[in-house]
Amino acid sequence: FHVLVITGPNTGGKTVALKTVGLLALMMRAGLHLPASPDSQVPLYTGTYADIGDEQSIAQNLSTFSSHIGQIGRILTQATGRSLVLLDELGAGTDPAEGAALGVAVLEALLRQGPAVVATTHLEAVKVHAARTPGMENASVEFDLETLQPLYRLSLGVPGRSFALEIAARLGVPPSIVARAREILGPDALHARDLLAELASDRQVAEAARREAEGLRAEAAETRERYQRLWTELQREAAALRRRARSDAEAAVAEARREAEQLVARLRAAGADREAIKAFQRDLAALARRGGEGVAPSPEAPPASDLQPGQAVHLPAYRQRGTVLEGVAADGTVAVQLPVGKVRVPASQVHPAGPEEESAGVAAVAPAVEEVPLELNLLGARVEEALSRAEQYLDDAFLAGAPRVRIVHGKGTGALRRAIAELLRAHPLVERFSLAEASEGGSGATVVEITRR
Repeated sequence: FHVLVITGPNTGGKTVALKTVGLLALMMRAGLHLPASPDSQVPLYTGTYADIGDEQSIAQNLSTFSSHIGQIGRILTQATGRSLVLLDELGAGTDPAEGAALGVAVLEALLRQGPAVVATTHLEAVKVHAARTPGMENASVEFDLETLQPLYRLSLGVPGRSFALEIAARLGVPPSIVARAREILGPDALHARDLLAELASDRQVAEAARREAEGLRAEAAETRERYQRLWTELQREAAALRRRARSDAEAAVAEARREAEQLVARLRAAGADREAIKAFQRDLAALARRGGEGVAPSPEAPPASDLQPGQAVHLPAYRQRGTVLEGVAADGTVAVQLPVGKVRVPASQVHPAGPEEESAGVAAVAPAVEEVPLELNLLGARVEEALSRAEQYLDDAFLAGAPRVRIVHGKGTGALRRAIAELLRAHPLVERFSLAEASEGGSGATVVEITRR
């Protein structure tokens, strides 16, 4: 809406509301801070025009009505769509019917011109017209009848009552006169007044509910923001835990690989026979899986303090029996002598050997051997990657007891074939090697005979 009509009792605060609007508009134009809520919005008006107060003058032969009309005439000629117009007691000072008609006409003219208009009045016709006209809105100032004091609250959408009879009764007018005034006013007017009072009461209840809802909404927004912060922190901590777990797993895998390499080296140095090598091959696979997946402490593991030097023990993860060499270290690990050499493992992975195992002494348990393919395909691999894969493959083939394997490297430029040949020539596990027969790939593959020592 562009036109706001404020109604209510005398001393109810209508003029105060009018002056407050004008003052805030001028403060805004001067660049001053406004005493208003942070979400308030005030347009930048190019002009502010006001007709407030009584400008009657005997010297100038001006009555109250004349002074108001003269000021309104000047406002009508100067106001634009970017102006603010403030009119106090519109239509007052003359016959109520004619004053109301003139007030309605002035408001219609200003509505067409487009300025923002705030007007006060006591005239019912003006209230009714504002309620029925698009672009216009009623408002009322709230008033305490008990103390006859304004509450300085403005209620939009509800026309106000003048409370003339109630104020007169409280200010000492004889009750008989007030009663007679009610009779003269008539039942229809009284009914309309009661309806306005009921509407105003409902409006106050709705306003209180709105304020409560806004408070709850603000509280809900604050709670949502707080939980969003907590959720973000939890996600950050979870990501940190995942990174830490991944790092620990990678470290465990690296440690398992180092242990596997040491065990393989001990096997070679000990000149283990084929059966011992086959038995240990699965142990290496179990060791690699343990490094990748992590080993949970066995519920059957004895307390660390129960492991004593010289005690016969069983290592399920290694599928080996051995003897404890020394007490448990400060880091929770223990040194154990296995058939292929000394290893250090967590005490939780060491179990006391049963009676049959103790009588058998320190010996390796020979599990089934996982099969190793008799051919390694290196097609498409880079030289460094191919050499690494080939060396690992030769170790696996040796441990599995494979007598003869084939490495497919392709023909191409011959660079990969020459690199593989150099590796095989210096490898201690290779008995001899040669290019494959034409039926097995010719110069695109190399046949390798694994040493059987």
